[in-house]
Amino acid sequence: MNRNIRMTPIRAAIFLALVSSLVGVVNADTFNSIHWAGPGTTSEALKGKTVVAVSFVTWCPICNKWAPQMLDQIKLAAEDKPIVVLAIATDVDAAQAKTFMLTHSFMGANILYGADANFSKEFGVDEKNLWNYVWIDPTGKVTERGAAGAAFSGANGTKDFVVPRKISSTSNLGKLEFVSSKMSPDVKDLAWGMELGDLSPLAQISSPKMQRAFSKEDRDALLKLQSDFLGARLESAKKLSKGDIPQRLEAFDLASQLVAHFRTTAQGKESIKIVASLNGDPAFRKEMTARSQYNLAMDKGGGDDARLAKLLRAVSVHFPDTYYGDKAKKDSEEPTKKSESTAEDSSK
Repeated sequence: MNRNIRMTPIRAAIFLALVSSLVGVVNADTFNSIHWAGPGTTSEALKGKTVVAVSFVTWCPICNKWAPQMLDQIKLAAEDKPIVVLAIATDVDAAQAKTFMLTHSFMGANILYGADANFSKEFGVDEKNLWNYVWIDPTGKVTERGAAGAAFSGANGTKDFVVPRKISSTSNLGKLEFVSSKMSPDVKDLAWGMELGDLSPLAQISSPKMQRAFSKEDRDALLKLQSDFLGARLESAKKLSKGDIPQRLEAFDLASQLVAHFRTTAQGKESIKIVASLNGDPAFRKEMTARSQYNLAMDKGGGDDARLAKLLRAVSVHFPDTYYGDKAKKDSEEPTKKSESTAEDSSK
C-alpha cells in the first residue's frame, strides 16, 4: 500500500540521509522505456535541468485523497524554474495517465505525462509504494529516490510534501536555455517546447507563417531567441574545432547540425566553413571513420563480451594511431579482464 508518511524532525533527518545515499547516473537510454502522451523528451534534451519523475497509480483510493494536495505543491514549486516534471503512470497507458493528471489540474509547460509499467524496477524505487519519485540533478545523477507521499509536519496540521520541499530548498536546479520570465505566454510555450527537445520552431521562426502568427513584439523575441541559440552553438563549434580529437569531432557534429537546419542563416554559413575545414584534413577524416567503426562495434557487440572484444580489436588494427583506434584497443581488454576475474572467483 502506498504510504502518506508524516515526519517528525528526527525521522525526517533519517529519511533524507537514506534517500541521499541512493545515487545513480542517467544515460542516453534512461527514458526509452516510457510511452509518452505527446512528443515526450530525451535525456539529451534534459541536460542541465533538474528532472523530477513521479510514478503513480490511478486506482488507489487512499492515495487519491492526499495526492491532489501534493500535486498542487509540486506544480507551484516547479513553475518558471529549470525543472521538468515527468508524471509516469504504472497502471494505465500514457493517454489515461494524462487524463488522470488533468483531472487534478496538474498541468504546465514543464510537465510531461507518460506510462511505464516497469518504472519501479528500471529506476530502482520501492514498488510497494504506489507513488514514488526520482530526483535527477542537472549533471544527470539520480540523487534521491523515495515515496512521493512522504510529508513533513507543517504548521496548523498542514503537510509539507518531500518533493516540493526539496524544490524550494535546492539552490542549484540548473538553467533554462530558451525560456525567460520576460517572455509572453505564447513565446514561453514555444520556448518550453525547445527546452524539451523540439528545436524545429527555431528553423521556422523566419517563415511568413510563423511571422503572421505572432505580434511584432513576440516576433522580435523569437528572432532574438534564434540568434542567441545559433550564436552560442557557432561559438562552441569554433572553440571546439581548435581542441583535441574528441573536441574536433564534437565541433564537426555541432557545425553539421547547424548547416543541416540553418544553412541560410549567417551562423549556418559560418558553420559550412568549419565543416569544410575539418573535412579537408585527411587525418581528421580517418578519425571520423574510426569513430564510426568504434560505435558500430559497440552496437554489434553489446551483451556479448567475447564478440565485443573481437570487434574492438579489429577496429584497433585497422585504425592504429587514431583516438578511437587506441580507445578500441584499451576497451577490448576490459571484457577479457572481466572474464578472467569471473573465472578466478569461481575457482575459489
